[in-house]
Amino acid sequence: MKRILSILFPVLAFLLLLPGALLFFTALWVRRTWSSLSFSTIVFQLENSLKGTGAKMIPKYLLTAALPAVSLFAVILVLYIILLHRISSKKPAAQSSDTASKLQRQTVRKTQLLLTLSVFLAALLLAGISVLLLWKRIGLGNYLKYGRKNSVYIEENYVNPAAAGITFPEKKRNLIYIYLESMELTSADTENGGVMAENHIPNLTRIAKESECFSGAATSKGASSKSEDSGTDSSAPLNGAVSLYGTDWTMGGMFAETAGLPLLIPIQKNSMFTQNEFFPSVTTLGDILEENGYQNILLIGSDAEFGGRDLYYRSHGNYEIHDYKYAKKNGRIPEDYMVFWGYEDEKLFQFAKEELSDLSGSDGPFNLTLLTVDTHFEDGYRCRLCDDHFADSYENAIACSDRQVAAFVEWCREQDFYENTTIIISGDHPTMDKDYNNMVPADYERKVFVSMINPAPAIAMNSISTSRRAYSTFDLFPTTLSALGADIPGHRLGLGTDLYSGVPTLLERDSFDEMDIQLQMHSAFMDRLANIEASSDEAFLAEIDSLLAQTKVTLSLTETGQKGYYTVKADLLTDRPSIMNYIARIYVTASDGTYSKDILLEKDDAASLSEGKTVFSALVPLPLSEDYQLEQYHESALPNHDEDHSLFREEETTEGTVFTPPASWQGTVTVTLTIDAHSEKSISDWSESFPVTY
Repeated sequence: MKRILSILFPVLAFLLLLPGALLFFTALWVRRTWSSLSFSTIVFQLENSLKGTGAKMIPKYLLTAALPAVSLFAVILVLYIILLHRISSKKPAAQSSDTASKLQRQTVRKTQLLLTLSVFLAALLLAGISVLLLWKRIGLGNYLKYGRKNSVYIEENYVNPAAAGITFPEKKRNLIYIYLESMELTSADTENGGVMAENHIPNLTRIAKESECFSGAATSKGASSKSEDSGTDSSAPLNGAVSLYGTDWTMGGMFAETAGLPLLIPIQKNSMFTQNEFFPSVTTLGDILEENGYQNILLIGSDAEFGGRDLYYRSHGNYEIHDYKYAKKNGRIPEDYMVFWGYEDEKLFQFAKEELSDLSGSDGPFNLTLLTVDTHFEDGYRCRLCDDHFADSYENAIACSDRQVAAFVEWCREQDFYENTTIIISGDHPTMDKDYNNMVPADYERKVFVSMINPAPAIAMNSISTSRRAYSTFDLFPTTLSALGADIPGHRLGLGTDLYSGVPTLLERDSFDEMDIQLQMHSAFMDRLANIEASSDEAFLAEIDSLLAQTKVTLSLTETGQKGYYTVKADLLTDRPSIMNYIARIYVTASDGTYSKDILLEKDDAASLSEGKTVFSALVPLPLSEDYQLEQYHESALPNHDEDHSLFREEETTEGTVFTPPASWQGTVTVTLTIDAHSEKSISDWSESFPVTY
């Protein structure tokens, strides 16, 4: 029995050590990657990463979490074996071999027991620290504590905009609404309310102080630079909006600022694509503007279908969607153009100028809504306009965005339409960039950047903010309408309050902690507003499979003009543009009878199916290399070749590495396209074979 226990106990200890180490390094990785997010939003980010919107996250996890865990396990195991071997291989003293042998066996057993207990305790310690980290620092405790409780907070405090009696002036003002990706006050210097030694957003700081950010400074037109009532002046630190639970990612932030509600849905946050409507009973900013004769346009440099943005803005305000796909379809960018999430902000602001030049010639009022992307985590995107003034890439992306936004605002001010146009600049949510977050003190209250520029004259003259407001992104919904000159009886819409009024916000009445706790609880009221069509996974897959069966797919393999290199392409035509956010994978198999290899070319971003949409286009070498790598949409990417698996010859020249194909090759290439739903189950596939000879 003792012998059995002496075997089972070490096995059990090491079986606990590996998951304990993995849990520990996973908790550290989650904390480093998303240090400022709620646990539910972290779950959402992981869902995105694992289901097509960020496949590069998986190698990072394997390298920084899984590998250290396995390495620690291996080191402890090797040390355990070495120490036991040294003790057990000691020869007993010759003068009393029987007694010495007995003592040695006892020493070995005691040593093994001590080492095993150490491993067992190490496993428990790692698991305990991990749970503590997840529970306290990452919010698992609150997630479990409040997520199962019910709350009527939203229902009791919600003001239905449809019944609020909103009226507009006879002459309606135009609106330019700029969502700045991940832009927060943190980026300002300490003197202006941020945390940086040097201001990363000096231009936005100046703009906010010249306009209105509800800091308590009397900066409105007709006001003195100093308010006698509040004792504040234009040197007051910037103020911004806090991002509450259910609003701390892009679609959640946009929903909060236009509907005055958190985006709480009883399905995965990125699964609104499964619905035909997006909160159909909710009246939003877009609905109100459309009802009052506004032409609404959403201009973004990424795919609007991701996360349901296309569905939301079409459903609420009948927005024209001018996104990445629109730019390709209308010749604004080349068909194969792709940087970062689509196209960069330099192009976004140029296209915005073109849109505004056209809109300003129309008879009715307009609303042009923009969403930037260059400051998205990780590390942002630096275009040709950016410099390396700061040490960190993300800091330089923020500083570059600051200059581009300021230049765009200045251009707007020089246009004839500006006098009757209000510009609102707001961050969509606090940044998720882990390195940047590490620079923020734990006790600093993070807020998104807000600036209300050129509001209606009545607001500018009579609604001077004389006290520093505590507000959330919910409050931007009614405040936007007020800035346009609309009259809102009661000064509240959704969960938001008109900041130009003297009515307290919910944040001022209830505090951040109270609101955040209430929003984490389940709300039957939000379920009713969402009107989510619940269905089983099997029924959902059957429905989508039926729709995809009606989709026309064309697979092609064409020569590129460069010997040995071919373009694999898949085009889809569908009558259902609302089908979106699937994962497209291309499998390519090449065989010449004696040589056969296959590769998987996986698109990082979730493929969107819409009429005329090319799901995949990639360059492949034939014959195939097992180590072929493809970057997202980079048709010019050179493959990596392994000499053991490729018939290409690798040569180093003065021009760099050159891969030379064989003199001739003849074989068959089979191209297979699969479309995966979020269940990660392949629900449709198409395949075609092509003869190749060169």
